[in-house]
Amino acid sequence: MAKEKESKEPKKNSQHVIYVEIDDEITSIFDRIKKLPRNAEAKKILLVVPRRAILLQSVVNLRILKKKLESKENPPRLVIVTNDKSGILLATQAGIEVIEKIQSTPALKTLKTKSDSSHQSLLSATANRTETLRPTRLPEKKVPLGSFLKRGDGGTVDRVTSTFKKWLRNRQKKNQSLPQIVIVAPNKQALVTFVIATVLVFLIIAYVALPGATIYLTPESNRVEQSINVIFADFTKNRDALGEGNAQMITSYPIIPPPTKKTIIYHSTGKESRGNNAQGTITVINESPRERQLIAKTRFQTDEGIVFRITQDITIPALSGINPGKVEVNAVADPFDVNGMIVGERGNIGPTRFFIPGLQNEENRKTLYGQNYQPVTGGTTEVTKTVRAEDLEAARKQAELEIIDQAKIDLRAFLERQNQERNTGLILIPDSRAVTVGTPRITIPTNLESAPQESFEVLAEVTIIGVAYNPDELVKILERELRMRQSPDKRIVGVEATSVTYKIVEINEDTGRIKVTGTIRGIEEFEIRPEKESGTRLIKKIKDHIVGKSINEATLFIQNLAEIDHVEIKSWPFWAPNIPAIPDHIKVVITGPGI
Repeated sequence: MAKEKESKEPKKNSQHVIYVEIDDEITSIFDRIKKLPRNAEAKKILLVVPRRAILLQSVVNLRILKKKLESKENPPRLVIVTNDKSGILLATQAGIEVIEKIQSTPALKTLKTKSDSSHQSLLSATANRTETLRPTRLPEKKVPLGSFLKRGDGGTVDRVTSTFKKWLRNRQKKNQSLPQIVIVAPNKQALVTFVIATVLVFLIIAYVALPGATIYLTPESNRVEQSINVIFADFTKNRDALGEGNAQMITSYPIIPPPTKKTIIYHSTGKESRGNNAQGTITVINESPRERQLIAKTRFQTDEGIVFRITQDITIPALSGINPGKVEVNAVADPFDVNGMIVGERGNIGPTRFFIPGLQNEENRKTLYGQNYQPVTGGTTEVTKTVRAEDLEAARKQAELEIIDQAKIDLRAFLERQNQERNTGLILIPDSRAVTVGTPRITIPTNLESAPQESFEVLAEVTIIGVAYNPDELVKILERELRMRQSPDKRIVGVEATSVTYKIVEINEDTGRIKVTGTIRGIEEFEIRPEKESGTRLIKKIKDHIVGKSINEATLFIQNLAEIDHVEIKSWPFWAPNIPAIPDHIKVVITGPGI
């Protein structure tokens, strides 16, 4: 009897599982443990804790919780189930056992509370026992059905057969005495009315009992940017450091193409006029009240910039009454105009007014000027190009610039050929500080100055060294950092690999390391998927607030949530103006680029 009584008493569970929310405080967790029924106390309590939970943020919290449990009369053994690396470290420091997942056990039971409703209960396969009823073999010998029916020993089969035949004869006689039933075609109007009424009844039932709504939610998203320092390490000088697997170090490779050579053609700018200069008579006019004197070679210039010089000294009389003083003098055109262009045939001009550029005062220019009344003729054009000293210096500078530009082109082409041959995808660091250019060697023929030739050749040569790296490695490092820094209630749904930029912070040629600050952009959106904890809470919040409300009110409420960028609600039947009053009739669909 004592044994029977003992077997009827409730047995204690060997362990108990409690799911902890990310924002649960230590007091609420301990309250949930205290609320366990006395007959459900466990020898071991497993706390399933998500990453970044408040409980795992402080070793003090963990020690307090452990101390509270140890103060109980029959203290259970506390085990934390988590994959939070920092949380594992803190729990270990607090002296609490930590495991990464729950192992299947025969007596595992989960306490379901309001905060654990989003988790699936853990039930042991042996917790639900069923009894199996198996058929038993009869001791009598089996008799074939055919032989049993053929038996005519007046047994049960004979009596059943006789009774059935008698009932069948009576049934046939009764049917013969009944009147014949005639089926008449129904009235068409009545049939239509019946169909319409049936449809209306069905629609009313559907409207009352089967309304539904589908809510399409697009989570709020925004662009985020993340920067991190990365080191490009020359593999020839940093083999050991690269072998250690530094998470922020990328292998770089020196690219050394053959020396670049180029021949540059430079066109001479010197000009020697071998044609004839135009000449003619210019009348010098003086409209001032005093006599004026001009020396030989005094310039007279046209508005087009052609300059003529008088061939002798002259004295121009002063104004006499209304008659200005005049002197005629011979003038010859300069080989070049004020712009350095050869005059030649352009010096053959018709009657033109000349001003004296040597007179700075504008009033003097108005009262003393020249005028030719007959055309100036005799100018011919014949030009010979010559090499000037300035051409030699300009050719040297041009050659230096062009050979460096060509060397950079050759560097990129050389790397492209190497990528094709080795099936690699390296690219150059574009910063000029990561490119080493040697001193250009310029060769110019001697004795060219004043030589009568239109152009000459300049030979240039230079060496160049670049630094290349694998861009996928840089993107991988920056993307990892971007995802690690995402907000707890958000997720990265896209990474813009083409947005990667970086700038050089420091170059150490001795160690072969280049320190850069890399930046990458991505798209971050609120995590509202139903299978996630934050999404479950948000969807429950939405359903609790909109049940039974009009579609317009529900749309306005959802649209004002910080987590939502766009909302669209479709109801069934389509004319239903309100959200169903039953939360289970509300379906939520998440849309957007991250889905």
